[in-house]
Amino acid sequence: MLALLYTTGSPFARAVRIVLDEIGLDYERHEKIAAPSSGQLAPPTLQVPTFWDGDLKLWDSGTIVEYLLSTFPQRPAVEPPLANQAFRANALWRDKLVFSTIQTFG
Repeated sequence: MLALLYTTGSPFARAVRIVLDEIGLDYERHEKIAAPSSGQLAPPTLQVPTFWDGDLKLWDSGTIVEYLLSTFPQRPAVEPPLANQAFRANALWRDKLVFSTIQTFG
């Protein structure tokens, strides 16, 4: 099941919603007026948008869009990564979350 948590008016969430709509995916929408608190369906960084694909949870809009474009075949073909042998395919999305979280600190 695909789901998206976002706040009203977020340009980052808007970009993700546009990609989801362009690809034509059905997803569950969780729209909030304000940023989520730690007690809600939020990631550890309390960032929105947050996207779920089953057990996978992503929370950086760039990472979410890249995941959508690389995972769903309805999208137009794009070039392969420039260094496809230099990354760990089995840890790609975890690595991206680590890097996007580090960016929030500095």
